[in-house]
Amino acid sequence: ERVRITVLSPCLVRLEYSPSGTFEDRASQVVIRRDASDLPDRPAPEFEVRRTPRRESLGEDAEEGIEVDTSGFHLSYDGGPFTSQGLSVQVKGGVSNYHSVWRFGQPPEGNLGGTARTLDGVDGPCELEPGLASIHGVAVLDDSSSLLLEDDGWLGIRDSGSLDLYVFAHGRDYSAMLRDFYAITG
Repeated sequence: ERVRITVLSPCLVRLEYSPSGTFEDRASQVVIRRDASDLPDRPAPEFEVRRTPRRESLGEDAEEGIEVDTSGFHLSYDGGPFTSQGLSVQVKGGVSNYHSVWRFGQPPEGNLGGTARTLDGVDGPCELEPGLASIHGVAVLDDSSSLLLEDDGWLGIRDSGSLDLYVFAHGRDYSAMLRDFYAITG
């Protein structure tokens, strides 16, 4: 009731958590197209979902878990709150058995870096923000705090405590990762 998982492509999955159970479909400053059916010139991605039993340690309120398989990733979710033990995405394709697994709350390993917000006052090397390319094949775009765009052009506000994550599990196919990024961001 508080989690929505959307397979956007064989290698891209959107993970949402909402304390109120209200999910976000409005465009944001970063992500314009939030649903696979909104993506231009793309067939719906193929995936398989398997239900897994509810873990006793999560209590009576926990839902049953799921596993989602596509040609590009394997997602495992235990049905409880997002935790590093209960939510993971593993890249398929033999990139790395150990390092190619993202666990919620843990930064993906091997990130190649993104951009710097500004070069004002920089004289020499500077820290880069995390990017979408990784030598281990998995990266995360956190869209939880960007402003929302209303239909009338005004800015909208998100529900407090909501999470909105995009997991890119493209292995080393950086061209496909960029195509998926451009498809959701315009």
